[in-house]
Amino acid sequence: NLPSAENIKATTAFIPVNASLPEGTVELYWGSTETGLRDGHVSTNLDRKLNGFQLSWLEPDQSYYYTIAYYPPYSNEPIYSKEIKSFKTKGVGIQFTDLAITSEGNRPEYALRIKVTGLEETDALSNMYVSLYSAYTDNSGYITHGICSLRYLGDAVWEYEAIDEYDSYLAVIKNQEGRIFAKTPVV
Repeated sequence: NLPSAENIKATTAFIPVNASLPEGTVELYWGSTETGLRDGHVSTNLDRKLNGFQLSWLEPDQSYYYTIAYYPPYSNEPIYSKEIKSFKTKGVGIQFTDLAITSEGNRPEYALRIKVTGLEETDALSNMYVSLYSAYTDNSGYITHGICSLRYLGDAVWEYEAIDEYDSYLAVIKNQEGRIFAKTPVV
């Protein structure tokens, strides 16, 4: 019988397995579709201390399917589970908070702050990025686009200090391939 996925987050999940088998190899077949699991991802790194497989680099708000194969000792023929189970990763969100005053004195300076939900600090290691884009339109209608350097403040908050009142800004959570999972309205 297949175990249920545990500790499911936006980009990670854990599949427990009875790792007390005396010998042999256990493999986890998984993917984003139920058909073709054996042609999809194969995890062979069974963590016998944790008794299972730690999956990472998953995408938020996505369903995944899995099954297990056991290779007995001295055999090239696996024994596949007759079950296929699924789990869904958690979604993520992003929003601008109120402007922050970053300096005191005669002329205060402001910073944009971005708050993220559903994305943990460890998810940044799993192909998820918080990005801020700017756009400026000059008097002749020419638009200049840019990407802004963010500073992580902790507690799922990022900051951009060099805001310009004439620019428009958009913040996103995306993966390395550029697929966007959450975005803010343009401000």
